[in-house]
Amino acid sequence: MTKKKLDAIFLFAYFVCVLVGVFLFKPNHIVGTLLFFGIPGLYLVARYWKIHSHAFTFSLVAGLCTGFPMQVMAEMSDEWKYKPLLPFFQIRGLPLEAVGWWVLWIGFTVCVYQVFFDTHPYRMTKKHKFWKNHGKFLLLAGSIVSATLFALTEYPSVFTIPYAYLIFGSLFTFLPMLCILYVHPHLFKEIFKAAIFLSIFALMYEIVGLRVGWWTYPGNYVGTITILGAAIPLEEICMWISLGSLAAITAYEEIDLR
Repeated sequence: MTKKKLDAIFLFAYFVCVLVGVFLFKPNHIVGTLLFFGIPGLYLVARYWKIHSHAFTFSLVAGLCTGFPMQVMAEMSDEWKYKPLLPFFQIRGLPLEAVGWWVLWIGFTVCVYQVFFDTHPYRMTKKHKFWKNHGKFLLLAGSIVSATLFALTEYPSVFTIPYAYLIFGSLFTFLPMLCILYVHPHLFKEIFKAAIFLSIFALMYEIVGLRVGWWTYPGNYVGTITILGAAIPLEEICMWISLGSLAAITAYEEIDLR
């Protein structure tokens, strides 16, 4: 049996145990994030370091530049709410600890794709330095964070527009993904299978999170769909469950091609 098959079996058994444990003990959302994304992501990084040496570096940068504006939008427009557990991690009174969720989710997504679905994993050479080789990406990420801070200070109303989730989700997920796939159309075929699997996993995580009360959706949405007792907004189904992993992998492949 190959190394990847053994890891697939191990992770399947691990997530079965996690599901049982979550419903039995109902841990808080931070522990849930670590169980679903942090621990398995770090496990894959440790097992496949040669192809993951900058995966979490990418997830850190991408998680901050997407998670920060999305969490600010969510808090100010009540698109989704969770119980803050780290009161010191705030900006202008807005709890932003969930930004860490974006970092771990993107890292987990990229690792799963590279290990189980990527047909041409790129091994980093010693000369390849993420911080030096991807200056434009880092500049863009820094600009997004800076622009978010400026808007939060000077124009906070931009985060409270009607259907903010749909607009911000399109801006940070759908449009960048379309642009990258237009330039590199061959990527779609390579990442589609991974995106389907990760979308199913995201739906499972969404249902679990709502059933145990990790977050709620008190805002106004285009519509909602109830699945296994969990009422999920259409924006969440489209922008994160369906397109989130596809967008994250597409962005990672775009960086990998540089």
